[in-house]
Amino acid sequence: MHEGRRQTVNDLCTFVLGYVKELVLLEKTYPTSAQGPPVKWCPPEPRWFKVNFDVRFHRDLQSSSARSVIKDEAGLVMGASCTWNRNVLSAEVAEALAAVQAIPFAQEMGFHRVLLQVGGGGPSDDYGPSGGGGDRA
Repeated sequence: MHEGRRQTVNDLCTFVLGYVKELVLLEKTYPTSAQGPPVKWCPPEPRWFKVNFDVRFHRDLQSSSARSVIKDEAGLVMGASCTWNRNVLSAEVAEALAAVQAIPFAQEMGFHRVLLQVGGGGPSDDYGPSGGGGDRA
């Protein structure tokens, strides 16, 4: 059902095919960058939590997206968040902003003994996953 109107199978198929074509076009327009080797996750010490965050900077939109995941020493996910930030002028600012947002997120979830870890190899510039790889207290 869409806008109070029941959709036919044909309408639904047309929508899905159009969506797939749009995704293919976006993939050709914004190819993903080559990723380096995966970063091995090391657990924090007992009673500590690790907040891993990844950033993607979108130069053409002057914006960034970030995701944060809180894990305990067993690797269990204790919390997760995604944010979209506007008026971001560089990949470095995007990464710093994500770090600043990750700290209160962890505190609001009730975690006060945390390590910050940036995923991958530095903030992504326009396309591709980001990261840094190192732990930061």
